Amino acid sequence: MRIRVWPTEMMIVVSEELETRVRAVAHEVLRAPFTRRTWSELWFLVTGSALAGVGLAFVALTMAAGVVFAITFFGLAVIGLSLRGARGSGGFQRQEARGLLDERIDDPDPFVPRPGFLGWLQTVLRDRTAWRSVAYIAVKVPLAILGILTAFSVWFDAFTCLITPLGGGPRGSHEARQPERAAKSRFEPSASRALRSGDSWAVSHVL
Repeated sequence: MRIRVWPTEMMIVVSEELETRVRAVAHEVLRAPFTRRTWSELWFLVTGSALAGVGLAFVALTMAAGVVFAITFFGLAVIGLSLRGARGSGGFQRQEARGLLDERIDDPDPFVPRPGFLGWLQTVLRDRTAWRSVAYIAVKVPLAILGILTAFSVWFDAFTCLITPLGGGPRGSHEARQPERAAKSRFEPSASRALRSGDSWAVSHVL
């Protein structure tokens, strides 16, 4: 295998098995940005992050209000409402994961409240699915911010590096940066897809 790195040319000897594996990985990396799965995962990351942000704001406000008035039944009812909202947000996340990522995610046990207000309140406060949804929303928001920044910054950086030669400038400088452009353009699918896949894993195992 010959590799040209301006202004010299190097020869690297590799086994046929390793060369085949490298070619397969390179093919997958090169085609990844143009597959439906990649764009579905990106859309899931963006929309799921927005839903998580709205859910976190709702849960934080209602939980805070519930704690303030916790000495009364009204405060406990507000906490119960917060938990029901968190559970509903988790349901939206599962539906998105099924529709966009084709993930097989089983629904949790349905919420079956006991008769009366006190029965409903006791049931909702003991609903472990709702509490898991609260934990998921709290963890997802910072991870979603990191994922969006990583995905879009690497996309932008790779695109900028690829179109740099079109802007003119010294030929030697462009050729010297060719390995850097290639590395960045190939790094994006692996980095951003890893973050988006981690998010879908969390939906499957936490909610």
